[in-house]
Amino acid sequence: MFCIRATRKLLTAMKAAPLKEPPTPTTVLGDWYANVTHDGLILCVSEKTLLSMVLPREALSAIAIELPRALTKVLDKLGVDRAAIERERFAMAQSTVSTTASRRVVGFLNEFAFMIEAMREHHGPRSLLQTSLDLAHTPCNAGSALVTWPNEATQAAFTQRSIA
Repeated sequence: MFCIRATRKLLTAMKAAPLKEPPTPTTVLGDWYANVTHDGLILCVSEKTLLSMVLPREALSAIAIELPRALTKVLDKLGVDRAAIERERFAMAQSTVSTTASRRVVGFLNEFAFMIEAMREHHGPRSLLQTSLDLAHTPCNAGSALVTWPNEATQAAFTQRSIA
């Protein structure tokens, strides 16, 4: 179980009624924040690790299905254990939709959207998988002295989960 924490813009596009109090996520990566980018892509960011998934606009009506599919490919490329990937997919079989709750994550959602535009201008068209992987290797500083790398935070989250 996880929640897609959609921005107002995305909720309107989805024509979805958000839950006021969604259940606690049972996934390793927690809830996912999502928005529509300027060029019409859907950008989703993990609340726990800031790992980002870029989905096509056509996924709008099926984000809860397309997000786990895209995530499987990215986690595999990041070297996450196959059994851990399958457990995460299973945990993502049920989802809800709600509003955003963390301004910090919304800030990264906005920054990553601008980075996608900059990457396309600099590198030209790239696959959505490659764009997601590029964002996974982006340093993130949330106002602390520590810099977080989404790929490393994600790998650590799955490693810690398998130890527990």
